[in-house]
Amino acid sequence: MQKINAINLLHRNAMQNVDEAFIARFKNKHEESISYFKKAYALEQEAALKLKDSYSDEPTRSILFRSAASMALNGKLMDEAAKMIHYGLCGNPPDDIKKELNDLYEQVTFHRHLEFEGLAIQNNEMIISFYGPETGHGFIKSDAFIKRISAVEKMAYRTIERNLDLPFREKGQYNKDVTQNFQTFFSTPMAASYAVILKIASSNKQLVFPDQADIKTIPCASKIIDDILHGIDLINESKENDLESLIPDEAYYNNFISLARELAPDEKNISQVGLKTCLVDAEKEVFFKRKCREIPVLRTPKVGNKGEWIGRLFLADADQHKIRLIDETTNEKYDVKVPPGVLSDIVKPYWEETIKIIGQKSGKTIHLESFEKIE
Repeated sequence: MQKINAINLLHRNAMQNVDEAFIARFKNKHEESISYFKKAYALEQEAALKLKDSYSDEPTRSILFRSAASMALNGKLMDEAAKMIHYGLCGNPPDDIKKELNDLYEQVTFHRHLEFEGLAIQNNEMIISFYGPETGHGFIKSDAFIKRISAVEKMAYRTIERNLDLPFREKGQYNKDVTQNFQTFFSTPMAASYAVILKIASSNKQLVFPDQADIKTIPCASKIIDDILHGIDLINESKENDLESLIPDEAYYNNFISLARELAPDEKNISQVGLKTCLVDAEKEVFFKRKCREIPVLRTPKVGNKGEWIGRLFLADADQHKIRLIDETTNEKYDVKVPPGVLSDIVKPYWEETIKIIGQKSGKTIHLESFEKIE
């Protein structure tokens, strides 16, 4: 009983430090947040080690090691996090705790790939790093890379258009004034599982757009990058309502969350995707905690029966927000109604590909919720 009381006291004190860490993180006091996580880890580690050889005390034993590993990860103590994960897996953790420990180990491995010796990141730069079976030391399968790097670039341009209060562009090229004053560049691959640097160059010019009375100043590159990372943070925490508050325009919201699904890791080939930048007072890194299928689908009104259809995509109509699908089994043709903000950036690249569509069917029309390419 004395040991249990000591463990409970250590755990409570650790969680108090975790609460302080999240408060500091919310206030953008990054170094202070890391310091609190380190204090929390020291306490939680002591609690967990008291049950290190008590294999009959499951799931309490593995839960404590999982908790200690998470605190170490947030405190940038990667070796300590890996040690706690190892202890947790050496016992008899339940399947759900075992999965969480393995997921934490992937995160630890991925964070190590983001630690590039001697690399200085500027506030207009962002490291995009990929880890998984389809990546190697400086190599990545081309379609996995092109799809995701394209999603990041589109996010950047859509974010600047949104910051300039431009109406969502369903078709056509980027606004000429935007492309002349805002450009993206990619570095050559870096020494990680696979990583590149996205550099954003922006001017300080003031612009006047048609139908806008106000003079607009091109947002700084760091503002664009911070907006992207903040949006992904909200998706990670399942705060879609907060994301809607950040991006109230329906088309821009649909576009952002759909591009996030394109960028996110999948079920088997790319197991982790992360982004890292330098803010005013500290570096900031965000890695996807949700796989692409775990990110919410587009919100479609209830109009019919939900189902899945596999077929070839053709005939895109931006004005009517629809595409045409030929069912590969029945050869039937369906009109697919696409929500605003999705057709040009998300659906169009899959022209004449075989895809699986998930949506609601009403007559010969399918109202799109999500889709994926059939390999």
